[in-house]
Amino acid sequence: MKNTELNENFSIAFDEKLKAEKIRIAIYTNMSPLQKWEQVWRLREIAWQIKRATIKAQHPKWSEQEVEKEVKRIFLYAVT
Repeated sequence: MKNTELNENFSIAFDEKLKAEKIRIAIYTNMSPLQKWEQVWRLREIAWQIKRATIKAQHPKWSEQEVEKEVKRIFLYAVT
């Protein structure tokens, strides 16, 4: 692939990303506070499900209670 083709592909991808971001902003701007809260809650649930699956894979012999306790501990002390 030539350098000009790479630049064109990057430019197209960047333009598409900007379009998507504008759409995403419009969607969130038009959401009610309740709808935004529901989105936050869904994302939280997804994060917990992923973390739960990761802990189960890392510790297959742990009970459900041990897994849940570890997930809670991780999110309690999580920092950004």
